[in-house]
Amino acid sequence: MADEGTAEVGVSMANEATAAEIPQNNCMNFSIGRHSREVLDQMNEYRLSGKLCDIVLRAEDDSFPAHRVVLSAASRYFNGMFCNNMAECELKEVPLFGVRASTLRTIVDFAYTSEVDTFRNMLFLLLLLSVVKFNQNGPEQCSVTCI
Repeated sequence: MADEGTAEVGVSMANEATAAEIPQNNCMNFSIGRHSREVLDQMNEYRLSGKLCDIVLRAEDDSFPAHRVVLSAASRYFNGMFCNNMAECELKEVPLFGVRASTLRTIVDFAYTSEVDTFRNMLFLLLLLSVVKFNQNGPEQCSVTCI
């Protein structure tokens, strides 16, 4: 297991060959376990500093700059909005009527972090998983950390 400051690196043979076997295509699979998490963390930093954002979601009087690619990858709702030739595909700002700003903040934060900061928000988010259609692998993929 890697320390917090180091990356886990894994190498495996493409055909799951034993140590004595060499795959016919001489191909190996190289992976860094934390890479995808670190990329999403960087995207969140960009969002929080307003860098490279290509959409602004509006709820009530608040604005939430974001990246369409992150929202679309995290949520089938946003994927449908941004990837299916809907009017929102061309807009720079999308007002979401009937959505509270605090709710939208929780949704956007979750898309970037896969974390919810309070128990009340967690219960609310579980409901949103079906309404906003967040991509998920099921309840067995969820974990709760109490601090």
